[in-house]
Amino acid sequence: MMNARTWSSAAAIAMSCAIALGACGSDKTTALPPTITTTPGGTRTTTTVASTSTTKPARLRLTIVSSAFVNNGAIPQQFTCNGAGTTPPLAWTGFPAKAKGAALVVQDPDAPVAGGFTHWVVVNLPVRATTAPPLPAGAKELVAWRPPCPPSGTHHYRFTIYALPTATAPTSKDAIEKSAIAQATLVGTYAK
Repeated sequence: MMNARTWSSAAAIAMSCAIALGACGSDKTTALPPTITTTPGGTRTTTTVASTSTTKPARLRLTIVSSAFVNNGAIPQQFTCNGAGTTPPLAWTGFPAKAKGAALVVQDPDAPVAGGFTHWVVVNLPVRATTAPPLPAGAKELVAWRPPCPPSGTHHYRFTIYALPTATAPTSKDAIEKSAIAQATLVGTYAK
C-alpha cells in the first residue's frame, strides 16, 4: 500500500512539473515514465523530467494601453469635458497575422441610455498603425471623439481595439464587434 502511494505521489509531482514547465512555452518539456528501483529497505520511485532547448516563438496577444492612465484607473481631467477634452494617447500591439485592418471604439456602458453611450468610433485603421491620436492616413471617424462627461457617479470608459479580417471596416459598432478576430480593452474611469 505504501509503495502505491509513493509511486502515485511521485507521478503526480512529475505531471505537475511537466505541465508547469510546458505552460511557459519557452522550452519543450517531457515527463518520462517513473523509474521504480527496488532496494533492500523498500521501493523507491524516481521521476525524471527531460528538457530540450527548442524555444517556441512567443504568441502575440492584442493589447491596448494609454500613457495617461492605467487600466481601471482614473482618466485625467484634461481628457474630459471638465478639461480640454482632448483624446487620451493610446497605443496597441499584437495584431494576429490574419488581421488586415483595425477599428477603435470607446463606449460608456454606465451611461443612462440603452446600450450605453458611444464616445468614439474609428475605422479603417491599418494594422501597421500602433497609436492614436493623431489618426493615420486612411482612418475614418464614424463617431467623432466626445470626451467623458458623466451626468453623475463614476463611469467606466471602455477603449477597445478590434483586429479585423479586412482592411475596410464595417460601418457600425455592432458589425465591427461581430466581425472582429481579436480585441483588447482598456478601461478608464471618470466622475464629475
